[in-house]
Amino acid sequence: RGYSVDLPATVDDLRAIVLQGNAAQYGQEANVAAHISADDIVRGTPYLSEIEAVWGPAPGRVQSDGRGVFILGAELGNVFIGVQPAFGYEGDPMR
Repeated sequence: RGYSVDLPATVDDLRAIVLQGNAAQYGQEANVAAHISADDIVRGTPYLSEIEAVWGPAPGRVQSDGRGVFILGAELGNVFIGVQPAFGYEGDPMR
């Protein structure tokens, strides 16, 4: 089975696909590859009450439109290149 990767021509093209892409359309810092609804997060997250006790109610305010969260990155064939979620901002409970 293996991997099927649709590589861009240059590293600069790869960088643009992952870090620019449709980011401006969604007001995000990188390409939005997917959107997960708050309902799906709430329904499918074990230990949600413990997480929300520290971070606040889902879907949160970071990488969110209030209805869900954005997954940042790009799918190239059957390989996903993800951007690590933001952290270290003002009010981050892990700070």
